[in-house]
Amino acid sequence: MKKTLSLFFCLFVFSQLFGVFYDIDAVFEPEALSISGTVTVDTDGIETRFLLLPNLSSEDNPFIHSLFEQGKNKMEILGVYNPAGEPLNYKLETYPATLVGAEELRRNSLLKVFTKEKRIIISFKTVFTESFQPEEAMLDGFFLWRFGWYPLLVEDVTGFALLPHSWDLKLSLPKGWTAVTGGEYIEEGRWKSNGDYFSCPIAFVNSEDYTSMTVDGNGFTVEVYYRKGQLGTASTIALNAIRVLQHHIPLLGDLKYSTIRILQDPYPGLYGITADGLVVLGDGFFTTANLWADGLLDPVAFYVVAHELTHLWFGIGAGVDFLKSNFLSEGMTDYVAHRTMFDLCERDDYLNWDAPDFMLILLSELGVPDTFSEADQLSFLDMKRAGVKAKIAAAVDEIPLNYQSYVYYQKAKRAFFMLEDYLGKEKLLEILKDYYEKFSGKTVYSEQFLSYFSNYVDREILEDLFLNPENFDPKVYPVSDGIRVDLQDRKVPVEILVETNNGSESFITTESTTIKVGNLKAVHVDPHMHTFDIERHNNHWPPILKMPGEKEPSNLDAYEFKTDSSIMFQSDGLEVSSNFIFTMFPYVKVGLTADSIYLYDGSIDNRYGAFLQFSPNNYVALALSYDELNGFGGELRLALPEKLNIGASAPLLSPRHNLVVQGGYVDSDSHYIDVLYDFNNVIKNGFEVSSEYFAAVLSGDFIDILGIYGGYVPEVDWTFTPILSVIYLKELNENDFIDPFYDLVTMEATSNEEDPLFSLVGGTDEFLELSLGVSVDLFSTRRMNFLNLFSIGGVGISLEADYRRFEEYRTIGLHASFVPLLYIVADTPVRIPITFSILYEPSEDISTLAFKIGISPGNSIFYGQVIGWLASPLMIQYDKMMKY
Repeated sequence: MKKTLSLFFCLFVFSQLFGVFYDIDAVFEPEALSISGTVTVDTDGIETRFLLLPNLSSEDNPFIHSLFEQGKNKMEILGVYNPAGEPLNYKLETYPATLVGAEELRRNSLLKVFTKEKRIIISFKTVFTESFQPEEAMLDGFFLWRFGWYPLLVEDVTGFALLPHSWDLKLSLPKGWTAVTGGEYIEEGRWKSNGDYFSCPIAFVNSEDYTSMTVDGNGFTVEVYYRKGQLGTASTIALNAIRVLQHHIPLLGDLKYSTIRILQDPYPGLYGITADGLVVLGDGFFTTANLWADGLLDPVAFYVVAHELTHLWFGIGAGVDFLKSNFLSEGMTDYVAHRTMFDLCERDDYLNWDAPDFMLILLSELGVPDTFSEADQLSFLDMKRAGVKAKIAAAVDEIPLNYQSYVYYQKAKRAFFMLEDYLGKEKLLEILKDYYEKFSGKTVYSEQFLSYFSNYVDREILEDLFLNPENFDPKVYPVSDGIRVDLQDRKVPVEILVETNNGSESFITTESTTIKVGNLKAVHVDPHMHTFDIERHNNHWPPILKMPGEKEPSNLDAYEFKTDSSIMFQSDGLEVSSNFIFTMFPYVKVGLTADSIYLYDGSIDNRYGAFLQFSPNNYVALALSYDELNGFGGELRLALPEKLNIGASAPLLSPRHNLVVQGGYVDSDSHYIDVLYDFNNVIKNGFEVSSEYFAAVLSGDFIDILGIYGGYVPEVDWTFTPILSVIYLKELNENDFIDPFYDLVTMEATSNEEDPLFSLVGGTDEFLELSLGVSVDLFSTRRMNFLNLFSIGGVGISLEADYRRFEEYRTIGLHASFVPLLYIVADTPVRIPITFSILYEPSEDISTLAFKIGISPGNSIFYGQVIGWLASPLMIQYDKMMKY
């Protein structure tokens, strides 16, 4: 949620202006969490209006719960003066650009100075928070702020129009700190830009923790600043940077930076962020890069380094309007990065699949994409299944917040790959080099881009690529006079591969066509995954069938038949399961199952079954099954997507209303249905409520249970998170089928049935649980790896008191949870909640000790009970509570 709820401080619109100069004299005060100083600005006659970027996050966001807010930063204006030191009148106003976000979040973000002076002096103080964030906050011994930590002169306040400017930076640092900037080093404590930059990025690192290495790239220098003890991964990053820059400079043109600095950010993750002359990489490329298998993440590291360095040409070099034309930054950059991977690595593997490690077998079975091309294709599938349509050249308010990256990165990248097919790789790179030389240091808008590329590509093709919001789904199928390639009336470049008995050949077309070739064997549309096609199974004639044991092609293209087997040891014997499965990913999966149980007495129990899974989109999923032991089973999941206003530039597309229906039928004496409705409004108001109805016939007994659940996080600005929750269950026929200690395991007996407290009742027909707790996360900025299996990144602690009522009994419980935050391969977070409990029943004067343990990927906001539909709804799983 951190990324989606930010106000996108890196989204800037730049406009061209020469002559603006900043003389910055600043003091970094880590104990005061501030940077203060003066900035002398030569405005060159531009109206004196300044964007105070930190103030865009200085106020509470009224559109979301405080649980999801980031730390609050603020810039204070201490005074504005003319060169003679005389005070000037000024005023703080609301920044007008509506694309930034809600008005409530733009207040006091525009500084207007009432003067005709061409040189003014601003005294300012930027105050930041100490919180666990990748930038614009203090982490233990680390601080980074890329854009706008000082007042920025703006010309067009209807967007984010920051002016390119040259600067001279003088910094005063406390002892023990090292500054890392994007400028040219002049002398101790002083750096200058080499001409006009769009930014003056700064980072401060603890000198005892960080060291650096310098590599000469023959015309430029790469400096890598990294945590001590991580020379190996830092060397890999430096080598990647040298290879990419030596590849880029001849193809795209010279850079204005003599030194490129790369910095390790202690915040976890596989990410990169860039400003002028400075690239920052997430800690996942350093501390946890070699978990499970050495070199496993080498392809990802290369790709991200290539992407971030390419921004020095596109996005940071040739400026763009990031709020209206972000594809010109991210899409163009991602195309060049992906193309570079093909050029220098020959393949675009997502992970190092050639690493000699058994762990790769496990990863290949977990659905990790084989290549970056497949990963991109999954993005288009997700857009289609979510019902999202958007043109590539859309402004940020035209695309749901959580789908913008798919459009600006993946879809735009594929548009440039389609242009590569149309023009040829060498010609397109030649055009991009000229584009950079023409627009370096200038703002490029969508229309300028289209006009420029119209010199090389038909305008109709460009508009269909970048201005058409409709999804693209080309098809190939037989017709009476041949094989029809149907581009759905689109005028976009697509490669067609034709296979005959005499060989194969390919051609590029921008319109539908019919293949009338003799001895035809196969026709393939977009064989190299260059288009933004949303569905590839219909790209092949005849359709591709992938048989058991075959690794190619991708299940994104092929209808797959496969077999799998498993062996499980049981108390009474050995169970061997075999399945034969047909898959049309990700919509349909159909299978036949066979289970054989080899009992210790020598007998064999065989049973057979079948299953069907169908999911037409992200909001509907149906599963049906049958086997000879358990009979028929089914589950239907429905979700209602909504566009939620969270105060950002665009709404968040997310389902809050969810319905789950489960059922099973063995025979007339054993069947059930379970209906759960969940409303998750945590992001807006901090609460979630659910209701559930369970009806069953079990061995002739009729069961009807109604359940109501609720959780609420109060809106408080505390260092710890409070939560209130309630669970109420009622068996309407007064049958004692509810276990009041459904979630706990005794520590005082061999089973719950033998525990003095848990055995008070075998079950109850009515149950109430009220709980109140608090939790806190303690993150570590110095993660430690354990046996190359996982990295320890922190711990969550929660304390909870609960009250349980059942029959004539009342229990009071105290629960302490310890939740290690572990990171596994690819910096994936995993929480393992371990809870110890003491419970007391006063009427019987009985107490007991108990525990529970679990595992959950990602982050949760509470450890005893997790709120959130996508993680685990606040509900009771009846299969754990029923005493059948």
